[in-house]
Amino acid sequence: MKSGVLSYIIKKARWNFKKRLQARRGRQGEKQGVAAPYMWTEKKQKSARETDMYAIIRGILSLIIPAMMHMSAVGPVQVDPDIAATEFLDGLAAGDETVVVKYEDNEYVNMLENTGDDEIRNQLYKSLFRDFSYEMVDFATKNDVAVAKLVVTNRDFSKVGKAYEEEAYEYITANLYDDDVTSKKKLAAKCLDIYVDEIEKASQKNKVKENTIYLPLRSNGYYGWEVLVDDKIMKDILGGLKIPESK
Repeated sequence: MKSGVLSYIIKKARWNFKKRLQARRGRQGEKQGVAAPYMWTEKKQKSARETDMYAIIRGILSLIIPAMMHMSAVGPVQVDPDIAATEFLDGLAAGDETVVVKYEDNEYVNMLENTGDDEIRNQLYKSLFRDFSYEMVDFATKNDVAVAKLVVTNRDFSKVGKAYEEEAYEYITANLYDDDVTSKKKLAAKCLDIYVDEIEKASQKNKVKENTIYLPLRSNGYYGWEVLVDDKIMKDILGGLKIPESK
């Protein structure tokens, strides 16, 4: 029950997001008259490095190609894939709508952009990205695919889900017959407050940790690159944060 409440909020947020996206595309179409588009120097060392990175690319492709329809893609940004990766990460951390609006299928982006009111969203961004940073330590391109090796630093949010469930359970059992619990709308709002508060607590007291992430990209065929991101990548970026699921 307690997990289903937040799931209800997220589903409602996704619906609101799609409405905003349709309205945005309509405005863009009116303006444009069309639908808006979305050193190493030693040879042996270089060869070994390229072999390792190409192996990573092949591994990533074996995972992303079968599930391509279930992944989000950033529209064409720049000719260089490393710039596309950088603009994705910087735009995400800054809450840049020109970046995040293109992620309508991603659970995490929907939560960041469409859950609650402006105050809740600002609290989420402030907590989740207060100590976020990244370093692109390696990059490889082969034909129409590329991969960036990133070292991402953020607070550890991996225990937020458990803390939220415990706190929500205590609240529900303590107020079982109150209007705030029997009303689905009021209960959803309260559970969202609890979830966001637990994220904020973790951002203030949990340790900062580093995580290595491989971010895949592909050429869009128009001299640009698309950054491919799924829920696992977003979870790693956000310090292991878990979104409660319905049971």
